[in-house]
Amino acid sequence: MADRRCASAGADDLRAVLRASPVAAAIGDETLRRLRREMHERQVEAGAHLAWKGDVVEHWAVVVDGMVKIEATAADGRRTTLLGVTVGGWFGEAALLGDGRWPFDVVATRATRLGLLPRAAFERLLASSIGFNRFLIGQLNARLSQFVQRCEHDRFSEAPEHLAHCLAELFDARLYPRTGRCLPMSQEEVAQLAGISRPTANRALHALERQGVLSVRYGSIEVHDPEALARLGSLH
Repeated sequence: MADRRCASAGADDLRAVLRASPVAAAIGDETLRRLRREMHERQVEAGAHLAWKGDVVEHWAVVVDGMVKIEATAADGRRTTLLGVTVGGWFGEAALLGDGRWPFDVVATRATRLGLLPRAAFERLLASSIGFNRFLIGQLNARLSQFVQRCEHDRFSEAPEHLAHCLAELFDARLYPRTGRCLPMSQEEVAQLAGISRPTANRALHALERQGVLSVRYGSIEVHDPEALARLGSLH
């Protein structure tokens, strides 16, 4: 459960999140208003699945409040987090553009509010809006870059630097334009995101804490300086 001191983005609403999203500039005011009318909101409790691997994708989604993780599970039950999606982050476009089924599980890390655009509306935008297609290309390119850099860091950096990089990803404004300084993630969830053991994540987090860039809370991580966190996680 997230620390109660981890401030919610509850002051935001779907309209504010949409206005702050890069998609707003890409599609223009009139199309944005129609998109907002076609969307609805859904509240999901902490730990609940939004989707299971193999489910049909019915919506394109944006996080309005809270956080979700995209999670893979091995045959022996081990789990790893491939992505964390914070406030303002969209997800599901790759599945919609692919075979239309979720390739991984989607789980709320805390009580989360989502904005959902029906699949038919997503496909209409895809067919009719050049700006929307440019946005999607940018989104997919940013996501590809995220995974390439994650692979590079996994192979070349030590645990504190790799973990710093994985947390700094959540402040990439192209993908997560409204990430707050308090990340509602347990140490176990941070370990899964970085692909390292919990004891290794604990040591790495406290090493970063001693450098003053973050504080470790019960059920959350408070990032004091996202830019310093990114520098600590940089290989270049």
